[in-house]
Order: sequence, then C-alpha cells, then structure tokens
Amino acid sequence: MDVRALIVVLGLLSLVAGCTSDPAPPSAPPSAPVAHPPAPRVPDRDEKAVLGTLVNLDPCLLAGFGDAHRRSPHMCIVDLPDHSSVHVTVADRYPRAGRFAGGKKEIGGATVDGISVLTSDLCRAEVPVSFDYAITIDLLPYPSRRGCKANDIDKYAAKVVGNLRKLTTVQHPANRPDLSKEACTVLENAVATVGTKIAEGPSNIRTTIDDCYASGLYGGGMTIFSMLIEPGPPDGGWGTKWATVAGKTIYYKGDGDCRWTWSQGTYSGDHNRLMTLSVDDCKGTKAQMTAVLGALIKELEKPQVPGTVARLTYRPDEPDEPNPGACVDYPQDECEPYQPTPLPANVTVAARTDGHVLCAATLDAVNARFPGMRPVTDQLGCSYVRPDHAVQLDFRVWGNPSAALDPSVSRKVAVAGHPGVYAETRAERQPPQTSVCVDPGKQDPKTSQPYYWCVVATFRVPRNTDGKADPSRQTELEPLMAEVAKHF
Repeated sequence: MDVRALIVVLGLLSLVAGCTSDPAPPSAPPSAPVAHPPAPRVPDRDEKAVLGTLVNLDPCLLAGFGDAHRRSPHMCIVDLPDHSSVHVTVADRYPRAGRFAGGKKEIGGATVDGISVLTSDLCRAEVPVSFDYAITIDLLPYPSRRGCKANDIDKYAAKVVGNLRKLTTVQHPANRPDLSKEACTVLENAVATVGTKIAEGPSNIRTTIDDCYASGLYGGGMTIFSMLIEPGPPDGGWGTKWATVAGKTIYYKGDGDCRWTWSQGTYSGDHNRLMTLSVDDCKGTKAQMTAVLGALIKELEKPQVPGTVARLTYRPDEPDEPNPGACVDYPQDECEPYQPTPLPANVTVAARTDGHVLCAATLDAVNARFPGMRPVTDQLGCSYVRPDHAVQLDFRVWGNPSAALDPSVSRKVAVAGHPGVYAETRAERQPPQTSVCVDPGKQDPKTSQPYYWCVVATFRVPRNTDGKADPSRQTELEPLMAEVAKHF
C-alpha cells in the first residue's frame, strides 16, 4: 500500500469533512481489547542437514549440462545454441519480496518459485529446499531485447527437480572435498581455530554459497572468502608469491586492501580450484594471516560428508516459508491470520488499533463482493489476499495526518451518507492502486482527532501469467465501503 498516496487522500478528506459537517462528537471509550495470541510459525527444516546435503551437489550435473562451464563449485553456466545462457546456482534463497511478486507453480511434483526481476531481459526461478536455501535458475535470452516469458524457464527447472530425486548421481567427487564446502562455514571454522573473531557481513550481495562476506578480521574491514573455478594462479593475474602455507603456494596482491589466492588443486584443463581471501584495510600481521590461511586450507581438505536429507524439494501442499496460513500471500512478514473476533460496542475506536476487529467488521462485505479472499492482520489493520495476488484489499482506520493536497488524483464521493474521497494512484513500475476513504463522524476520545475508514485496493499481474494488472474492479470499492459503513 502506498501510504504517501493515502495521506494525500486523507488530507483532502479532512477538508471535505470540515466543509460539510459540524465537528463530530467524541466517541465512547473503547471496549476492553480482546487478546489475540500469535499464530505459531511454520518450523524450518534442519538447516545444518539441508546445507550438508546441498554442498555435495554439482550444479552442472543437477541441470543435466554435464561438462558445462563451472564458475565456482556451486555455479554452472551453459551457453545455448541460440546464444542465450542458463545459470544454475546453489545459493541463498532470494528475498521474499522478489518471490512474492513472481509466480509459484508445481513442476514435477515440486514447488518452484518464479522470481520477479526489474527487467524482462532475465527469467529467474528457484527450487526451494529450505526457508533459506534454493537451487536458482537464470535464463539470459539472446538478444536481450527478446525478453522472457513466465514459462520459458520451466524445462530447466523440471530437469533440476528430476535430478534432485537422484542425489547420488549429481554429486561432486569425494576425492575433491573442497568442492563440497560452503564458504561461510569454512571461514567461520577457520577463524575459530586460530582463536579470533569476525563479524557478520552483508548477506544480500552473496550470489552463491561459494562466497562469504564478513568483516573485522584482525581489525580490518570487509572480509570476503570465495571459492572459484578459474585459470590461475599465476597466469590469472593473482599477484606475486607470498609464502607456502600447508603445502600450498599463496599469491598476494594489495596495497592497503589485501587479497591472498591459492589453488587447492586442478579442476580440468587450465582451470584450478581457486580460493581467495580478501580483507579491506587489512591490519593482520603476516603470522596472523598465515595462521588463518593454514586453517582455511585444512578446513577445505576435510573429507566430504555424505548428505542426510533424502528429499530436498517441497511438495505443493508443504509450506516453504515460516508465515502461517493466508500470510503466505501477504507481501510483508509482519502478518497474522485473522482470528474470529466479536464486534465491540464502539467498532471504530477498537478497529483503530486491532486489525482483527477491523477484519470482523469488513468480512461479510468483502465475501459478498470479492469472494475467495482471505483475511490477515498486521500492525496497521486488516488485509484480504488471494493466492494469485491479482487483488489485495487493505482496510485501515486512520487519524487525521497533516499532508499536502493534490486534488488532481482525487474526487469527492458520498458513501452511505458520509463524506468521502475516491483516489487512483498510478506510478511507474508499481501496481495500480485505488482507495476510498470515508469520514464516519467519530473522534478519538483521547485526542479529539477524527477517524477515517479507508480501503486501498492493489491490482497486480496475476501470478504465473504474462498478463497485465486489471484495476477494473475498482468500481466495487464505493459500494463495498457503503456495506461496511453499518459498523462505523
């Protein structure tokens, strides 16, 4: 919901109400609030067990690409005959906002999430394996102007899903144990071994489980440990010889910011299993960094551990995120499913702070005009959602904010005899929204400020389609609020 747009509407409504009616009498004191225990969150899978199984997977074998180019142990890149390319990655799961805006479908009996990106030049999907991890598939079409459609990536996702049922056939070889590691686990264990500490770094820039971002190693800045499959050193331009540590030749490059690189062994051809440790504004002594590098090498040499999770995919009827009930279709994480609640004597005052009361007051009207939508609550009020995300209704009872007025987007309306404002908000790269706010003629008993009942409808492209958002049902909002008005 675009709160700024709603504030504009309320600013106009305050003027409308002020010009058309006498000051409203104070409302009666609110009834005693009803307790709403939070719904239990859905438990995640055993993260350690999932990650222990994931690290053994070869993404090229997983996607059925055989000996395609491996950018790192858990990223595979294949060039298609039409010059498009597909990237398959074992990675952290994409942020929920991108998953919410994308599609969700069943492929081969498994849940596959489509990911919304800012450009149609890229199609992205992921096969979730826990709340935090997924197999990510990117399709980069050629030429890029050709763009992507929602189902272009399905056949690659189907291959991944099928091979996730045959885990023993898509694993890294046991005699190269460094390929079956996760970068942050390696770095954290190595740092603990030498008796120092690092701080957690930004996770939102990590692209695979082969990168780890931290900070504060021996007082330095950003600390990055990466596992790569590339040419070098020394031909890759990785710096000059620095020392031999744990039997590996370490190359160094830096001037204030430092990077150490070594080969854990050959991969194929001129490609090596390269490891890099970078520290911005590095302050560690040579002895300290030698100890850290030695601990990293020993962690990488630890034997491959067989995975213990037999089924990584989610069935369509299994929750793949912690949000309970209908909250899976609400864009924010702060959400509770609606709990049936009796209407108090003063609905307006109670609905101002209790989203469950607001849902109880609007439920019948929404069911009549927008059947099939499910109510949820958050700190702001009550919302109604549906699995295809095509329409979302947000009900709020607001106070009277001070705001600039833009009457060009609004018009006055009368709703069940109450003054109101109808407004349409259209912004680039944002779903269209339409709102109706009504002055019920009641005030906050403590502040004497007026209350306003509002509904904001957000219209989105339906999930799993290449269609467009359809705001045509905005005509239902005024009669909807007229039916809700009996509870003012």
